[in-house]
Amino acid sequence: SGMFTVETGWNKISISKAQFGVEGTPEGWGKVSTIRLGVWKSVDAQSSLTLGAMQGLSSDVVVVAGNRTPPTSPEYGMAMGQAKVVGSILETTGIDSGGLTDTDVEEGALAGRKVAIFPHNPDMSEKEMDEVEKFIRSGGRVIGFYSVHPRLLKAIGVRATAWRPQTHPGEYASIKFNREVVPELPLSVQQGSWNSNVIETASASARVVGEWRQANGAPTGLPAMVVSDTGAYMAHILLADDPEGKKAMMMALLGHFAPGLWESACDRTRSDAGKVGDFNGFSAAVAGLGVAATREAAASYRVGEESRAKGSFFTAFGAYRRAGEALGKAYCAAQRPKAGERRAVWCHSAFGVPGMSWDEAVGALARNGINALMPNMLWGGRAYYPSKILPVDESVAKGRDSIAECVAAGKKHGVQVHVWKVNWNLTNADPAFIAQMRTEKRTQVDPGGKDLDWLCPSNDLNFAMERDSMLEVVRKYAVDGIHFDYIRYPGSEGCYCEGCRSRFEAKVGVRVRQWPQDVISGELAPDFREFRRGNITRLVKAVSTEARKIRPGIQISAAVFADWPLCRDSVGQDWVNWVKSGYLDFACPMDYTTSAGQYGQWMSLQAAAIGNGKAFCPGVGATLESNLPPDQVVRQILLGRNAGSTGFILFNLNASLLKDVLPYLRMGVAKTP
Repeated sequence: SGMFTVETGWNKISISKAQFGVEGTPEGWGKVSTIRLGVWKSVDAQSSLTLGAMQGLSSDVVVVAGNRTPPTSPEYGMAMGQAKVVGSILETTGIDSGGLTDTDVEEGALAGRKVAIFPHNPDMSEKEMDEVEKFIRSGGRVIGFYSVHPRLLKAIGVRATAWRPQTHPGEYASIKFNREVVPELPLSVQQGSWNSNVIETASASARVVGEWRQANGAPTGLPAMVVSDTGAYMAHILLADDPEGKKAMMMALLGHFAPGLWESACDRTRSDAGKVGDFNGFSAAVAGLGVAATREAAASYRVGEESRAKGSFFTAFGAYRRAGEALGKAYCAAQRPKAGERRAVWCHSAFGVPGMSWDEAVGALARNGINALMPNMLWGGRAYYPSKILPVDESVAKGRDSIAECVAAGKKHGVQVHVWKVNWNLTNADPAFIAQMRTEKRTQVDPGGKDLDWLCPSNDLNFAMERDSMLEVVRKYAVDGIHFDYIRYPGSEGCYCEGCRSRFEAKVGVRVRQWPQDVISGELAPDFREFRRGNITRLVKAVSTEARKIRPGIQISAAVFADWPLCRDSVGQDWVNWVKSGYLDFACPMDYTTSAGQYGQWMSLQAAAIGNGKAFCPGVGATLESNLPPDQVVRQILLGRNAGSTGFILFNLNASLLKDVLPYLRMGVAKTP
């Protein structure tokens, strides 16, 4: 199964096999006889979908998803997810790439290809490696990342001698290239890895072309990338940070192994150079932004045209890319700030940006016009401060109080701090704590009786722990706000524990004869959906009421699903009514999409539902799996403004956001006097 988004009008949708996940136990791609389109409407309105044509495509470059990793393995999500990350990066280069799987390779699917990429394939078989070696002998080349078969390492000319986690945050912050073997490589790329394989060359043609550097630029002495006559290997997974750098890196490697690929990439980049903001062509953008503002872009574009005419496609590719970047900068600089606007960022790490103190990171936010920060400081089963209610992270024993550090930095630099809690979710809790919650029958259960690592919201002990931990933060620290996240059920799968059954029966005064079928699809289903909504709303109301008594003027907010009103039933998240009831000062819908059309549609629906721009702070997925270019971040912010919002919030604070996004916002939409 795969997913895609369409907008009004004709859409051309390309889906790589690497973008598909597995449901159930399919027999394999070679036995597909039926294609089913399942359509979800995002608007409750009359609509239609017409399928114009379908076509199968084959590419010279393939990304091999690690489907031999069992779905029950903790590595499965990473194996499939990395295929999507690499595929998304390749899509931006203009080089057509297809998707295969480990089992496709076993059946000989590499025949006729030029380059095969293995983004994280920890369970490759001997049969698959036989085919890979045959592919290399026939002239094909391979690029591997992190976990691959030892025979693949040997085929590339690499030896892995150890695995080494970072000894401190920011140890593996970037890769510096020497460009001796591959002159087209960028000088460096940001990476932000948390561990690395320790590697060395193991063949006559293999050369170290990249070395790990720390966040302060200091060398580590550890190789990060090796290139040989047969391929390349990088010692960690390819992260999506530094999108332009990763694009240039992959472009250089692919063109090194198959120079003919540069021509198609050049033409794609030429076409994309003018697609900035809401413009769809270079001439239109120049006309709309003005000749003076686009002079640098026009000069680079001319270099691209001249180089392309001479057949210097890689040079032309670089020139067109610089033209697009300069045009994007001109678009961002042409925008204006909005007075009184909340300009916020989420930070998923309690420690901020690797290699930076909270003081340094918050100072950088302030210099870039950001005035609010939501740092993730507590979960369902973990606290990054000296808590008397939740299990405490080991960093606290070492003397760290992440909330105190962050709040002090916020006061110093004039940035509001709204402490973010992940509610109910036990994902990063200590296994012993999860086992305790399970023993006490406080965790959720799916319809089949399987335990879930989520606290049950209808359990009074869980409700009290969630409430009291959030209020503990409000009492202990001079925070500007408290921020809910995962303030919902995991999905339709939770919760059907015996505690939920008894509490639901007591609430509705009816004995459920067939549990849980009667509350899933039977006549009691509407009552059960209301029961779930009530359990979540109870916590929001309690925290909101008590927090305002403890700290008058505190702001209450929540990260919420974009698909209102469907989320009321699907996950029990009644967030528009939380705003209207006064429980939330503002809501932050997680409107993560690369589609401006989809974003604009969400804006209009959400703004109409809330009816209050001050309570509407839409989220932009600036640095997610498919990183948004800065001009598209700005475009989404403008769409939010057009819908009446009085703020925006970006996901997620990291080195890439500070380097690649915020400086562009500071030019225009977040400009300060």
